[in-house]
Amino acid sequence: MASLAQAWLGRLPAEGRLDLTVSLDRFPELRDAISPPTFSVAVRDGMVTGEGDYIEAAIDAYLVPEGAEPPRDGSEDAISCGDIDLDLDLETRELRLSTLDVPPEAQAAGLGSLVMAQLAELGEDLGLWSICLEAGNVGRWAWMRCGFDFDDPAGRDAVVGAATDFAQALGRDVDPSEIEHAWDFVELPGTVSAEEIQAAGGVAIRSAGRPISLGKALVLGPPSAANPWWGRLRLDPGDTGRIRLKEYVASYGSSS
Repeated sequence: MASLAQAWLGRLPAEGRLDLTVSLDRFPELRDAISPPTFSVAVRDGMVTGEGDYIEAAIDAYLVPEGAEPPRDGSEDAISCGDIDLDLDLETRELRLSTLDVPPEAQAAGLGSLVMAQLAELGEDLGLWSICLEAGNVGRWAWMRCGFDFDDPAGRDAVVGAATDFAQALGRDVDPSEIEHAWDFVELPGTVSAEEIQAAGGVAIRSAGRPISLGKALVLGPPSAANPWWGRLRLDPGDTGRIRLKEYVASYGSSS
């Protein structure tokens, strides 16, 4: 058992559970992993439980930027805050991320990918094997760049099928057999313009006036956008996805 997991077990009371709405600071590794730099955490719900060699944790929280206030109970004034909702389990050795949403300005600064890197380090320290998430409309391209791979063939087929159809609409030649891993989209050569995407019936993609990489256009541009996929990041330090995450965070902002 990983030493951090043993430490967490040692912080639990005799009944084997702690409410994170009042005890998050007892687990600073979790607190620091889920929040971007300068942000604080306001826990809506959460618990750490453990017995013997088994431990699990769940947390649902606001990520509060410096100078902002956590939303009041029942209010809808959370627009400036982010959200995170995750579960981790030492029996399955998996961290399942239901939500990771940071404010737009934090996204532009790459803080979402930084939090993902922090979660990967936490998972590795706890002895977990992987992080799993559903890549929907928010983060579908970012998670590919962060080293998440398709979790199953059906997810790959859905994304690749929609991308292949949209490539034809754009007049680009893409061989779907070359897309084995999610990050293969990142490596596709070529760019397209926002005008080309719209002319092909695609959705608007933020580009800051710059050309958009072909892979990004094929992942985000298809008009239906109804191709969410389950992604998995393996936490073995030598795994390709884990290496890609480290490289992406280190070089954030150098490319679109």
